[in-house]
Amino acid sequence: MPALAQVPGVCRVAVRGTSQGQAIVNVFHVKWSGGAWDQASTTYVANLVKAAYETNFVPRLNGNYSGDNVRAVDLTATAGNEATVALGGSPGSISTGVPQSAACCITWRIQRHYRGGHPRTYLGPLGQAAIESPTSLAAAFVTTVTSSATTFLNSINAGTTGGNTMRLVAVHRYQNGAQLTVPLTSDIQTAVVDTRIDTMRRRLGRDR
Repeated sequence: MPALAQVPGVCRVAVRGTSQGQAIVNVFHVKWSGGAWDQASTTYVANLVKAAYETNFVPRLNGNYSGDNVRAVDLTATAGNEATVALGGSPGSISTGVPQSAACCITWRIQRHYRGGHPRTYLGPLGQAAIESPTSLAAAFVTTVTSSATTFLNSINAGTTGGNTMRLVAVHRYQNGAQLTVPLTSDIQTAVVDTRIDTMRRRLGRDR
């Protein structure tokens, strides 16, 4: 399989946790005005996302969740800098009544219009207080997550190191069905939270 095209000025930041022995991973992309990320800036953005995730998202999760790490990788070069920091935070109360596949979908709005997948984050595992009905999330939980997602976005966009600013972005590797030589990026504008319960089947583990 060929290597993915480089994305100038962008760091891929993966937030990794565990629940009931299964990996819980959410990926974000951060673009800055400094070009290629040096080691100091890569470590900075890993810690920036770590702090924002611990503050805004971990408290919304089921108490079965345990943070592992946050890994930032510079996509500007094939052998770009990397940094990994530990993820902590205090999740909510344990609930055994909610399947681990249940998730809250955060849609990150961008100005670019196209058909196909758009940037999203699937927050989970969820606790019982997040559920209103077999198909819907509780209104209070949706309000809280919407506020948390907005604060998370603002925290990343407020990041600065070495005089360079940062933006949470979406990365586009294809356009009109063709792979781009140089991927495009779109700034994240706002966060919208769907009231429907979404599903992440892989968080249940392999078939057995």
